[in-house]
Amino acid sequence: MHDKMAAALKKIASTVIDQYTAICFNQNAYLVRDEYASLFAEISNEPVSLWMDAWYHESDMFRNRLINGDSATRRFDPPI
Repeated sequence: MHDKMAAALKKIASTVIDQYTAICFNQNAYLVRDEYASLFAEISNEPVSLWMDAWYHESDMFRNRLINGDSATRRFDPPI
């Protein structure tokens, strides 16, 4: 059963990859048909640019808490 599902998902994914372009924003990605992808040419899909957009989208307080290791923020960190 799982093999059939995996094969179906691979077929769907390969079809989507062949016909669509991923347009990425901070935390979201949208699949756009290839013929319309040029309308989003100004949007960078480069990982560092996406990270910087997300970082500067947050408030100064949020960034300062991360930088300074605020205990309220650290409680969400995974244990090391």
